[in-house]
Amino acid sequence: MWCTDVWSGGCVLAELLLGQPVFPGATAGDQLVEIIKILGTPTSEDFGEINKNYQNFNFPYLRPTSWHKVRFIVQTVT
Repeated sequence: MWCTDVWSGGCVLAELLLGQPVFPGATAGDQLVEIIKILGTPTSEDFGEINKNYQNFNFPYLRPTSWHKVRFIVQTVT
């Protein structure tokens, strides 16, 4: 639970600093897709830690975005 709280706090802080959503989406699924675009596709073990009820997801494999590119994206938004 602690990791989720730190993640949520970081997202809230980033949104306050940027003045816009970090991972915009109309639904939780939309937001998950936006997160996966940055962090890459979670492993099946990761999904088990996220929610033990959802272990049969078949997301396409996406490699994580390099932090250099993420930093550039954030700089162009601000």
